[in-house]
Amino acid sequence: MRTKVQIKTRHYLHQKLKRKLYIYLGLFFVMFILCIYDILAGYINPLEATLGWCIGIIIGYASARAAKLIWHEETESVITHRDTTGIIVLVLYLALSFSRKWILHHWIHGNELTAFAFCLVAGGRFGRIWSIRRKVKKVLREQGIL
Repeated sequence: MRTKVQIKTRHYLHQKLKRKLYIYLGLFFVMFILCIYDILAGYINPLEATLGWCIGIIIGYASARAAKLIWHEETESVITHRDTTGIIVLVLYLALSFSRKWILHHWIHGNELTAFAFCLVAGGRFGRIWSIRRKVKKVLREQGIL
């Protein structure tokens, strides 16, 4: 059963922000299932997968800094904007994402590298969702809704 807070929170999110969160959630589940498959298939050991998830969560949480959430008076909803610091963090995150195979290839090879990259992405998506959720709650508390 859904709580009152969950229903209220969804009600006050702008449609574009909701769509973004659903896409992140979908990507997280796909990558998480791939990570579990890779662990069960023996491509990566659980300790390395957990390390990948943890690093991904930290990177994803930090990259969510790129999203500045504010209250929009006209639509009475939480919307997102990019700020200068957030754009810098986003560029660094993208640079890491595109070069992770080159960076990680020095330590991890083959199927293990692919599995570790899936774990990083799954952790990154989870970190972003977690950070954006916290920011939404903060904005709603400032407006006296929660």
